[in-house]
Amino acid sequence: PDKAALSRANGGNTGFSPRSDLNSVYVKLEVRDHKGATIANTIQSCSNGQPTSAYETTAVGRNEAWNETIRVNISPEDVKGAHLHMSLSDAPHSAFAVCHLPLWHENAFVRDGNHDLLLYKMEEGMYGALPDANRRGGYLTVNHEAKRNGVSRDEALTGPLSKLRVKTYLCSTRMSQDKIIFGLLNWKNQEQADVAHNLKQLLFIPEIEIVKQLYEVFDSLFSIMVQHSENETFEGLGFMAIVHVLAIVHDRRYNKTLGPLVDKYAEERFNFPSATPCLIKTFVRLLVATDGPSANKLNKTLKVTNLMLKFIVKGRSQQMEKQADIGITNGSAGFGNDLNAFFKALNNLMQSKETVLVGSKALAAHNFVSWLPELTPILSTERIVEQAVDFMDAMTNARGQLILHKNLIPIHLASLDLFSKEKGALLHNTPRWLAGQWGAIDDGLS
Repeated sequence: PDKAALSRANGGNTGFSPRSDLNSVYVKLEVRDHKGATIANTIQSCSNGQPTSAYETTAVGRNEAWNETIRVNISPEDVKGAHLHMSLSDAPHSAFAVCHLPLWHENAFVRDGNHDLLLYKMEEGMYGALPDANRRGGYLTVNHEAKRNGVSRDEALTGPLSKLRVKTYLCSTRMSQDKIIFGLLNWKNQEQADVAHNLKQLLFIPEIEIVKQLYEVFDSLFSIMVQHSENETFEGLGFMAIVHVLAIVHDRRYNKTLGPLVDKYAEERFNFPSATPCLIKTFVRLLVATDGPSANKLNKTLKVTNLMLKFIVKGRSQQMEKQADIGITNGSAGFGNDLNAFFKALNNLMQSKETVLVGSKALAAHNFVSWLPELTPILSTERIVEQAVDFMDAMTNARGQLILHKNLIPIHLASLDLFSKEKGALLHNTPRWLAGQWGAIDDGLS
C-alpha cells in the first residue's frame, strides 16, 4: 500500500529511501536450504525451459503487478528445510528489501493460496539466513508472513507495513499439505493420544491428500494396528481408517485408477501377516454389535469387504509361509477359529431381527457373492461352498427387499468359476432356498 513502511529485523519499521521512486522494481528469487545456501537448478520459467538457480522478474512501476508464474522443482528430501528467498530492487539500485517463504510449515507443505510476505529492509543482519556470531540478524529468525486477520501491533501504531503477495499451488504426487497425513506417516514419533487423534481426523481430510500417498498411508495404518494389536480401541480406529481409505478407492470417481493400485499394493507391498487376526477380530466386533454407531460403521465396511479380504487373505498367506519356514505345522487353529467366528457372526447378522441392522443385512446379501472369489487362496472350494450354503440358510426368514437379494444369490453363485465343479450343491439346495417364494399350489392342477 501507499506510504507503507519496511519492517526491520530488530523491531520497528522504516520508510523507503528517498532516492528510490519505485518505478522499476523487480524481484530476484532463489530456493535456499535451512542454512541459506542456494539449491541449484530448481526454478523453471516455462515448461520446456532449462532449470536455473535464480530467477528475476520483469521490472514494474507503482500499482502494478508482476503476474508471472514459475515452477519450483525440489526433491522431496530437500523440502523440509527449503524456503523461497526473494529480494526486491529498484533498478538500477541494489536490493532494498528482502522476504522469505518457508515451503514446509507446521509439519506440512505450505498451504495453497495467497501469502502476504513481510518486506524487511535490506541492512546488516538481513543478508544471511542465520544469526551471526553475536546472535544478531538472520532473515529466517523473523516473522515471514503478515497477520491473516486484522493488523499487527506495529501496524496499529505506525501504519501499514510493506508486503509482497505471492500465490502458491502445490503440484505433487508425493508431498502433502495436511498435518494429519504427516502425523500418520510419522506415527512412531508421536504419543498414543496424538496417534489416536490423527486416526479419527483422517476421516475428515481431503481425499486427494490420501490418494497422493496411498501406499504410505496404508503402510502406516497397518503398522499402527499391528503395534497395538491387543488394544481394541486402536484396532477399531485403525480398522475404520482403512475402511475409509478403501471407500475412497471404491468410489466410482477413483475406482478405475485406484482399484488396480490396491491390487498391486496387496500383491507386492503389503507385508503385515500379523494384521490378519486384527482385521478379522475387529470385523467380528462390528458384526455382533447392535447399536446405531456400530451399525453405521458396519455398513461402511460391508461396502468394501471385497477389498478388505485382499489384505486378510494376503496376510494369512504370509503367515503360512512364515510358519512353514520355521517348521510350524499346526498353526492354522488360531486363524481357523477367527474365520469361524467371522462366518458365524455374519450368519447371525442375517438372522437378526434388530431394526437397526436392516441396512447391514441388505448390504451383506448384495455383496456376499463378490467376497467368495477372494477366499480361494486360503480356503478349499468345498469350504467356500459350505459357507455359501450356510449363509443362504441363515436368510430363510428374510423379509421385505431382502427376499429379492436372497433369490438373486443362487444365480450369481452359479456364474462363479469356483462353482463350476460344485453345481450339485446348488441344484440340491436352490429349490429349498426358494421354497417360500413358490406361492400356494392348487392340488387340483395336473
